[in-house]
Amino acid sequence: MRKAIRKLKQGKWSSAFRAISTPHHSELKIVSAKAEVCDYLKRLHGNTVAHGTFRGMHLPEASYWGQTDTSAKILGTYERQVTDKIAEFAQPDGLMMDIGSADGYFAIGALRSGLFSRCVCFERSEKGQSVLRANAVKNGVMDRVTILGEASEAQILAAVPAGQTGVVLCDIEGGEFQVLSEAVLQHLSSMHIIVELHDFLVEKGPDLKAALVDLASKIFDVEIIGSTAPDPWAYPELDAFTDEKRLLAFSEGRDAAMEWLILRPRAAAG
Repeated sequence: MRKAIRKLKQGKWSSAFRAISTPHHSELKIVSAKAEVCDYLKRLHGNTVAHGTFRGMHLPEASYWGQTDTSAKILGTYERQVTDKIAEFAQPDGLMMDIGSADGYFAIGALRSGLFSRCVCFERSEKGQSVLRANAVKNGVMDRVTILGEASEAQILAAVPAGQTGVVLCDIEGGEFQVLSEAVLQHLSSMHIIVELHDFLVEKGPDLKAALVDLASKIFDVEIIGSTAPDPWAYPELDAFTDEKRLLAFSEGRDAAMEWLILRPRAAAG
């Protein structure tokens, strides 16, 4: 356990979880312990986000995507680096486009928090669309959400006019390398874009990632960021849990360290 704590303090999030996955902590025990913490947080906070930018947002009772990360969402730490970027790029009267919305955590959170006034959501799953729609209604923002199906170059070009400002979030499990074509990036060149990179999920992923970064660099100012670790001792509602269970409360159930490609319009630089 000391090794896990040391890794976490060093910002080595994935290493911290590997450190507690010892023969004394079987996968079954880890899943059970995580469920215990998650159920406790749901009872305590009523299945709403308790901290951070999206505080007060209702979460869906039956999530379409990300069943293993509910506790992190309740604590407001889920993909915190993405939430921070969305807040940084906020335009209260502007547009957000969410490509791969799933159940709408970021789209609904951004609207409810006043970061943007409307959101165009692309979600290919009908079940995902249904959960997204129901939770948008529950959070009182459905009148500001447009839900479309699977994103394609043609649909993205049609969804917003050239020169539109705002933010684009893209999280489509490797599909980013096809969808974010030169035509799409040129069309969205006035918007800030956040892309979750999934080069590890697709064939020739490193080459595709390099090509996307090279293409984007011709149009935007480019940055790549990684995951950040929250302070697990900053949440008093976890004080009754052991160190191991406290760490599990922040787990997002990922198989690999993640990176995000951040694209800033050239005119907005500096």
